[in-house]
Amino acid sequence: MLDADFELRLYERDGPIAGPSLGALYLAVVAEFYGETVSLNDWDAHAWQRTPHYFTSPLYLGRYGLASAAADVLIPQLTSPVDTEAATARRAFLNLMRSGSSGYPLDLLSRAGADLDNSHTSEVLVARLQSLVEELARVERLE
Repeated sequence: MLDADFELRLYERDGPIAGPSLGALYLAVVAEFYGETVSLNDWDAHAWQRTPHYFTSPLYLGRYGLASAAADVLIPQLTSPVDTEAATARRAFLNLMRSGSSGYPLDLLSRAGADLDNSHTSEVLVARLQSLVEELARVERLE
């Protein structure tokens, strides 16, 4: 999430993109995410440089996040206890895989049953994130 937030802020910026400004932006994002739990120094401003996808695959994290969100929507459909629903979801998923890059990703995902522009889908994703947060809290209480 931290890297995705950094990358989003990077692309939303106005003005030139240069090493010192990227370092300052990275430190600001890390400080927001971790607060007082970390002690940052000047060298930490260079940590973003160790992440190759910033150079080789712009917006990689956004694409990764999109795929993860789609999976959170499609997996319950694919594993439905209702055989006909699961079979329909499997056919739609296989058609998605066969489609390759023949269309816009959001359109292809929508045809497969993961309409990420739909408010119901957003609710599903928020519920999934909430369950992960609750699981983390449960595990932390056990430690």
